[in-house]
Amino acid sequence: MLEEGGELYLSERYIPERPLFREKIIEKYLGYLRSFLVYNISGIVLFEGPTGTGKTMSFRFSEKTIKEKLKLDEIGGKIIYINGRDKTAIEVLHSLLTNLGISIPRRGFSFGTYVNELEYFLKNFDGHVHVCIDEIDRVGWRGEHSVEDLLYVLTRNERLSATIITNDFTFLKRIKDPRVRSSISVDKSIVFERYSKEQCYHILKDRCEKAFRKGVISDSVIWRLSEIIGKESGDIRAAITVLRLAAEIAAERGGGEITVEDINAAWRRFESSHMVEKINALEAGQKLVLSGAIYEKLISLRGRLGMGSIGMDTLRVKLNELEGYGVISCYRRGRGRGAGIERLYRLEIEVQSLLEALKRAPELYIALMEEVKRIVSEKVSVFRETL
Repeated sequence: MLEEGGELYLSERYIPERPLFREKIIEKYLGYLRSFLVYNISGIVLFEGPTGTGKTMSFRFSEKTIKEKLKLDEIGGKIIYINGRDKTAIEVLHSLLTNLGISIPRRGFSFGTYVNELEYFLKNFDGHVHVCIDEIDRVGWRGEHSVEDLLYVLTRNERLSATIITNDFTFLKRIKDPRVRSSISVDKSIVFERYSKEQCYHILKDRCEKAFRKGVISDSVIWRLSEIIGKESGDIRAAITVLRLAAEIAAERGGGEITVEDINAAWRRFESSHMVEKINALEAGQKLVLSGAIYEKLISLRGRLGMGSIGMDTLRVKLNELEGYGVISCYRRGRGRGAGIERLYRLEIEVQSLLEALKRAPELYIALMEEVKRIVSEKVSVFRETL
């Protein structure tokens, strides 16, 4: 079913030769990266956006490109990548020092000792170091030193610059130190939007042509997967996972090709596992207990838009994500002894901004306007009855 070496194209390790729909972002970022390394400029670039929208891939592609074009060994430049998931600030510093060739014990030294080692290295280094810290929102919220301490170090050292990557749109809001906040300027913040279903199709088609033998998967099957992912999340990482599951399902039934039914079954398996990686990037880790009214309303709207039903677990995930992004807030209040907790959700962005954003998705915009009109009509009817 797979071409020889096809597993690579269905993995996160694959870096496309031409990253589709991220060309402008990469061109802009390459300008920043070149300025850091050639002119020894300090600074921080922020990549923010939902899971699976090409943030890490864009960095990896840019890293490869800049190494080929600049010949870093000749100018003394270094680019280092560190995934900060579940690391403390000290552990990130240790990883940075290790990548710079500095031998230092992983444990037993203070944060200040690691900082001194880094500053000594940079002082005697004839070049520039650029470090990318992926999942920065998962760093340093535990332990003695916070992510703010780490970012302060990155912004106050010559010959050092950084790219930080986050799935959490509220990350900057949680940083209290004004010195750190001011160092992450708006002009060097790059937002990655979700992929549309059309974009998903072209990305997945490119992957499938490289990964599978001819005839294993048709355009209609790729399009079905693209529709699902485009409507649900725009998460290419999730799409690749579903594609791998679909291939496993096809192999289990002894089929030589992946069908639409395999895609649907793979999506259901993916959903039921509720192991969506995005949850790991959200600050609010607890699951929310939802009222039936929210769930029923969502199912009604999805039916109107021709979208399939989803389970309560998936709805909890989506509300969790929206709360993590700062789009909604959740107020919890007790109902009384033995009656549980009531959760009230509030939109934290202006309605006009929401409407403008939804104009890019006409079906959602129309559905929202119809729902608003229905609610207004009901309120007016109730008001008239009281007269």
